[in-house]
Amino acid sequence: MDARRTLFAYRRLYGLPALNVVEGLLTGNINSLKLPSREGGLSVRLLRALFGIEPSLAEYVYVFDYASKDLVNMGKMAALADTRIIEWGHKVSFAYVTPEGATPQALQGLARHIVQTGQLLCGSCQGLLFDTEDREALYALCETLLPLLEAEAAHWRDAIDLGARAPRRAGAALTPAIQLGHAWARRLPRAKLLETLRPYKNHLQTAGLLCAPADRAPLTDRLWRADVVRVTGDMSDGFCGEAHDGDYPLRRYTKVVSGW
Repeated sequence: MDARRTLFAYRRLYGLPALNVVEGLLTGNINSLKLPSREGGLSVRLLRALFGIEPSLAEYVYVFDYASKDLVNMGKMAALADTRIIEWGHKVSFAYVTPEGATPQALQGLARHIVQTGQLLCGSCQGLLFDTEDREALYALCETLLPLLEAEAAHWRDAIDLGARAPRRAGAALTPAIQLGHAWARRLPRAKLLETLRPYKNHLQTAGLLCAPADRAPLTDRLWRADVVRVTGDMSDGFCGEAHDGDYPLRRYTKVVSGW
């Protein structure tokens, strides 16, 4: 990943609001867009360029720069919506690792994914959950992963300052990582996987599964039952037509009518 690719990752992240407006326009909606913080004006510039091509679209788009903490105005915006609010972001992707799956090759691939994506994408690994109750086993895994992260960061140091870390944490709360090479690591034995993940069911996106072949089917079933949207062996392996945040937006922007 070079500096241009890194910049593209940032732009793709912050250009999503404007792309969501385009999806709303495709389905004939009037769109109220709340800008994210530190967005830098990219969405407004993209939309103005679009209106320059087709001025009539401007009457279908309203952009607001309220802070998310401004509950009064946020409530007014929500009250105007006659379809459900389309909220993107706040999704967590992670790796679920078993002792048998923690091979040097698998961990090397995970470290490369964490560093190369900068943990900026919705399917980027924020951290790993280890199939164990043993705190020392978790520490040993961190001590194995950290040099791999540091090596990947050193390899791409000319592109971006990554500052790789693998924090050792015993709890199981799922949160976004600090990003740019920082990853959390927590214990979560498979017997507790479903009960631990289900409270986060609206915030789970991709799970990268590092395990023995015989464990793939049962662990995938548990992750799906916890409402993880996508389970994969390679978190960097996308596909044509892949859904944003694990969901296809045009289905969320429309109402289906049958029987006419």
